[in-house]
Amino acid sequence: MGVAEEAGRVRPVRRWRTVSEKRRIAEQTLEPGASVALVARAHGVNANQVFKWRRALKRGELSEPAAASTALLPVTPLFEFSFLTLPLFWP
Repeated sequence: MGVAEEAGRVRPVRRWRTVSEKRRIAEQTLEPGASVALVARAHGVNANQVFKWRRALKRGELSEPAAASTALLPVTPLFEFSFLTLPLFWP
């Protein structure tokens, strides 16, 4: 984990992990004989965070978003709309 100096103090730099990184780290702890503490230490992560990622992995929350969800769907109009057919009301 990196370190940042601010006004003479040393503090760890916060690291944002991608979903694929979280999933990969959590999957490593599910292998037979793997230790969560050792895997977490190897990746510079707190073991409690890895346990949280394991629960999320088991619930299916660490999956990549589907690319197909942004695809456009064909639309068929049920009726034609025209401003000419609307009644106009003037105050």
